[in-house]
Amino acid sequence: MAMGLEQLATAMATMSTEQREEMIAQLPEAQRRQMQAAQVAMMDMSHLSEQLKPSPEDPDAPLSTFTVVKALATCPSLKQIDAVTPGDTKIIVETVDKIETALRSAGALTADEMATCLELPRDHRRNVMLIYWQMYQTKLDKEIELDNITSGQQQIANRMCTGILVKAQMLLVQNRWVQATLAIARNSALISCGLWSHTEEECKIQMAKVLENDGLLMPELRVEASASAKERPEKEILVDAAVKVDVVLYRDHVSAPGDKAKIADNPLNPQGILEAYWCYAEGVKPDPKVPNSLIGAHPMVVKSLDEPFVSAEIAFRAPPTPGTYPVRVHIISTSVIGVDLTTDTTFTVVEDDLPPLQ
Repeated sequence: MAMGLEQLATAMATMSTEQREEMIAQLPEAQRRQMQAAQVAMMDMSHLSEQLKPSPEDPDAPLSTFTVVKALATCPSLKQIDAVTPGDTKIIVETVDKIETALRSAGALTADEMATCLELPRDHRRNVMLIYWQMYQTKLDKEIELDNITSGQQQIANRMCTGILVKAQMLLVQNRWVQATLAIARNSALISCGLWSHTEEECKIQMAKVLENDGLLMPELRVEASASAKERPEKEILVDAAVKVDVVLYRDHVSAPGDKAKIADNPLNPQGILEAYWCYAEGVKPDPKVPNSLIGAHPMVVKSLDEPFVSAEIAFRAPPTPGTYPVRVHIISTSVIGVDLTTDTTFTVVEDDLPPLQ
């Protein structure tokens, strides 16, 4: 029986480069293309994991936009930008320099970040600027006009980075790295919206206009969370028993009954999703040198504008050691900027005081 793609990918992980290339060459054309795409995706995820892994010195430090952009810009798959660029003009240095100067003037890059860019290979430095251009183009397009080659490269970079981020949202959570997960989500929103900040008023105004065109309001949200035993509503939980965190996201921008968004019947939105958020639960560790862990992730979806709230339940096993454990809940949108809420809760683990059965 022929192996499936997952089994092939697993087998190839232990092979040398020559063995992998030989195996891929023997596959049928359609399967070969799929395997090559899967191999590149695996390389991208491995690269992002290495670039975004927690720092030993400060494992719970938030990751900057630049850190994520540089990780994306140096992904193996972005080599395709050069592969589809005709002729020898892979990098229009004058245009890249202009973008860099404009970004520096706009405060997009710190002095340290600029110094890092100058140390990158030319194609990686170009990719950094192309990704930043996606976020800053509405702010800078009156100052700079991209040449045709660089404009085409920017469109390719944006499409590829969007695909990488979508995969990362689903796959990097398996590492249970909180800050990497949050950074991927935050930067997904910035790149998809073509905006540069979650907090600047100018970005919020532009975001509100985009939502208004779709018949939506800028989200006004509140979040509450509580932890208890999964099988009984008690704060004290037995060692190794099931724990649940109940999360309620209140929509203070709730619409009147009957209000309908323009995108509700859009054929590009067959599921009728009007708002979507990620709920992440973070297990907070007492030792600052030990990274907090992602203990759960759950989508929260709105399909009717008159829903006053949406809820989610994240379940996991209690630790084996008695004590009180803090949990931090994050709400983030990957498609709307400015949605970044946090709330804390706790649960207490106790020993089972029942005598053993005789």
